[in-house]
Amino acid sequence: MSELTVSRLEYLAGRFDRLLRPTSFPVAVKLYKDPEELKRVKEKDGRTVRMVEGKNLTVCQLIGQARYLGRVLGGTKETASMCMYGSWVLGFEELPVEYMHGYVRSYFINEEVAERNFATTPRFEVGNYSGILVAPLEKMPVVPDVIIIFGNTAQIYRLIHAYNYNKGVRLEFSSNGEAGGCADLIPLPVMSQKPSIALPCNGARMLSWPSDDGLAFAIPAACVEDIVAGLEFTHAGMIRYPLTWVHLDWEVQGRIKDVIRGKGFYPKEKRSV
Repeated sequence: MSELTVSRLEYLAGRFDRLLRPTSFPVAVKLYKDPEELKRVKEKDGRTVRMVEGKNLTVCQLIGQARYLGRVLGGTKETASMCMYGSWVLGFEELPVEYMHGYVRSYFINEEVAERNFATTPRFEVGNYSGILVAPLEKMPVVPDVIIIFGNTAQIYRLIHAYNYNKGVRLEFSSNGEAGGCADLIPLPVMSQKPSIALPCNGARMLSWPSDDGLAFAIPAACVEDIVAGLEFTHAGMIRYPLTWVHLDWEVQGRIKDVIRGKGFYPKEKRSV
């Protein structure tokens, strides 16, 4: 399959919209080692990309602004590091052991278990990246590293079909209950080069991901064309969203037909009042 290009992003966003009907924008994410390179990026209309200034936000807040407000937004390790956990998984800064131990008695029974949890968290090495660019997929001015689709269980189920249509394997799910708005959306799919299903963590629920029943499906850029092809293939095979659970084109038969045609469920002699 051909390499992903910026010119394809708007088309792919349109196909996700047509085939999945998401209620928010798919979000594209690009990581930068050199923040000065990020600051030179131009939007598709030629304007310099807007950078977070005068405040420090969390990674999931940046993603939320692209998802809900349609913003193209850049942040650096100085302006996208309010959550130390999220900053650490992107490689912006080290995570002190004291931070890990702060989870004891709320999340974990002791310090050893807390440290083990952080050791299992997908993350980039500190220093690998210093900046992040987020945008709705259709507005992304550069080839992203990962594309994030937010949806309900039926929409995520369709994306699993799309991934699997030419593989016939199980897509494995991994979570430790934390960092769902960062580690499971960016480092995990980028490093594994496989899609990742993510649940929002407590921080993301409070700051950027308000739905109690929403999930996310994070797709490495190298896989996105194949995912869209899988959606097209399975859609043509009548595996679709919205699901036709109400049988819109089915002529009702049997006892249900009797009831809705006024014949009742039971024979008249057995009917009770």
